[in-house]
Amino acid sequence: MQDLMPTILDWGGLEIPDYLHGRSMTPLLRGKSVLWRDAHYTQNITRGPFVDQRCIRTNDWKLILTRPVSGLRDYMGNHELYDLVNDPEEELNLYKTPRADGHNQYLHFPPYTQVIAELAQLLKRHALEIDDPLGSDLADLCLVEMQKRREVEGK
Repeated sequence: MQDLMPTILDWGGLEIPDYLHGRSMTPLLRGKSVLWRDAHYTQNITRGPFVDQRCIRTNDWKLILTRPVSGLRDYMGNHELYDLVNDPEEELNLYKTPRADGHNQYLHFPPYTQVIAELAQLLKRHALEIDDPLGSDLADLCLVEMQKRREVEGK
């Protein structure tokens, strides 16, 4: 959707303002082969119960960072990581693996610390590009968590 307005303006021969986040799809519509996005950034705000999320999606992975809910002590957000190649239905949240669960389905997964850190860096880059302080803050918190994980994993 973010590319719709720049495309309409471009087709109309009008200048595309710098404050628009999207890009014109005109080259694609004309059949040109152009490099497009390596990732998609999403902002999600849900009211009642209040949830703020930021997501970065590549061809292979999806990382969702959720803002801690105020009023709930020690709640740090339910972050999610999905392997879109092996789990396209997004059924297995790999953010905190390996871990025990009722069916032991997560015990055989490795820790995805490096994948999460790389995706958080990418999410932060996209958040900074559109001046989204919450996205940048969530990415920073995630990166601190991944640094702590690396320290534990290194022991």
